[in-house]
Amino acid sequence: MKALFSRFLMIATIIGVFTACSSEKENYLSSIPAESSMVIKVNVTQLVNKSNILNNPLVGGLLMQAEQSVPDALKAKFEEIKNNPEASGIDLQKPLAIALDLGNLDITSAAGVPNVSVVGVLPIKDIKKFEELLNSVSEVESTFTISETEGVKQINIPEEEFSVAYNSSRLVMAYGKGTNAVSLVSQQEKESMLAHPDFAEFAANDKDASLFMDYEWMMNLVAEAQKNMGAPASVSPQLMEYLKGMNVYGTLNFETGKVVGDMKVYLDESARKYMETFYLKPSGKLVGLIPADSYLGFNFAVKNYSECLKFLGEEVRQQIEELLAQYGLSEELIDNVHGDILLAMYQGTDNPLIPNFVVAAQCKDRTLFDKVKELMQITTEGDMFDLPNQGYRVSFVDNVLIVSTKGLYNQCLASGSIKAWDKSWKGTPMGDALSKGGIAIDFQAISKNPLLQEMADNRDGAMTLSILKQLETLSMQMESMQETTTELSLTNKNKNALEQLIAIGIGAAMAR
Repeated sequence: MKALFSRFLMIATIIGVFTACSSEKENYLSSIPAESSMVIKVNVTQLVNKSNILNNPLVGGLLMQAEQSVPDALKAKFEEIKNNPEASGIDLQKPLAIALDLGNLDITSAAGVPNVSVVGVLPIKDIKKFEELLNSVSEVESTFTISETEGVKQINIPEEEFSVAYNSSRLVMAYGKGTNAVSLVSQQEKESMLAHPDFAEFAANDKDASLFMDYEWMMNLVAEAQKNMGAPASVSPQLMEYLKGMNVYGTLNFETGKVVGDMKVYLDESARKYMETFYLKPSGKLVGLIPADSYLGFNFAVKNYSECLKFLGEEVRQQIEELLAQYGLSEELIDNVHGDILLAMYQGTDNPLIPNFVVAAQCKDRTLFDKVKELMQITTEGDMFDLPNQGYRVSFVDNVLIVSTKGLYNQCLASGSIKAWDKSWKGTPMGDALSKGGIAIDFQAISKNPLLQEMADNRDGAMTLSILKQLETLSMQMESMQETTTELSLTNKNKNALEQLIAIGIGAAMAR
């Protein structure tokens, strides 16, 4: 019965095609348990509209199969809901919310069964129509009954850890020991996740999908894993405590020609102040060093690198310090790096046998550069030297330590000051993203890689190139220490990205 009931909910949701989003307060979210480790909210209606998935032949075939599996006694009700989704009584204009409690997850369990609880919440718009649907199902499937207690109705299903209950505004489905749908239906906001001070933005957003996650369960799991494996702690106890108090809120939205994801990290005051000891907002000074034909760019800014080492567990930190000492380096010397750090990989034509890249780091002074010269046993004077038999040049320009191919040096650094390539990422969307700190990938540049071009006659190579040519760029930029925006753009700017990604996925699957 549970499968039949779930099938009806799924079908009613999939075929609900609405365009307007409800502006009513989402009181139904008060059924989300306060101890939830992770909450996911999916606006199914928006996703169905944007994906145009109901017009996809493959999905149409699956829906036809689902329709054929419906018992004859329910076919009339199925057709009614198919033609008019509102007949289900479920409010498909509001998102589906799913909460997971992972706080008791035991990875050492001999049974291998995760000790988790899951709660799903759907808003009900018309209780009369919803109960008409239930009654239609009950006439065919008699193994469940409905009981009522103080205005809350429970669907009694012969499943020990699965409970379903509803009232006039919501349907709650709960799985897991100690989780009861009846009590969650009538739970007050002050008893739920809505009372969490960091939960308000998540509850109010109308994006296609969103996630709220409490990091405490994850840190407890990491600590348990390290204890059971007998491995040295990879993070410090101080960092573990900071992460336990961290909450993450993220959204994903599919738009015309692109996908946009936003993430916000909530930190308490002590964690924020600690991270400010090494976080530095990028200046963007080095972005002009990224050639226009680059396929990868990376730019961040950090100060006080020795503070970063405090994030590591004591044993791991000692190993790093010993490694630095072998090369005559120290934490104080590493702290000479202060500002933007850039890495770019590009196609280039200097030498097809060596990878083309540039690494650059802003420094307080030339101390680190001089140390590198000493380690390389370079005795010549000046602010530039070549790595023997490597094709790369190390230079110190405008207080920036740079390792690059000779071509980049000749065009951008030979004058003694940093200037941009004639054609670079500077002033482009990817360059602007990196100026704020982040990572950018150019899929079109990757698709022009000679090795991939040589594989064009191979089925897998042809499929890979086909996918790459439909993707344009991926960029992740840090608006601040706590806010990050990620954007995937596609070459087709006239169609919603979700519909395009589904088509790409189906095409790749069929090609296999």
